[in-house]
Amino acid sequence: MPWEWLTANFLTVVLSVGLAVLGIIGGIVVALTFYLKSKKSLEKLRKEVMAGLVAVSKGEVLIYQDGLPELEDKKKLRLIRDGLKATEKFKHNKAIKKFQKALTRATIPS
Repeated sequence: MPWEWLTANFLTVVLSVGLAVLGIIGGIVVALTFYLKSKKSLEKLRKEVMAGLVAVSKGEVLIYQDGLPELEDKKKLRLIRDGLKATEKFKHNKAIKKFQKALTRATIPS
């Protein structure tokens, strides 16, 4: 009896299963795309922070940079990057505010 129903509705079953599989594959592709895009933006932020640290370190002020370029928190990295850019432009009040905001963000102790 179940085989009779399956043979009678074969096209419906195949289409349903095929669409489900395509949906699952599509979901995986979308998730991987978002993951890779997020990872690229994090790496770009890290490079910008490192470049800012190097640029500022070429001046007279030495910067303690232990762990800064390896941070995982994008918002904290953006704040540090913006603070470094403000430092390069001699906008020290703005830089201090950015660094203070970065300090208030919680980090995972190493």
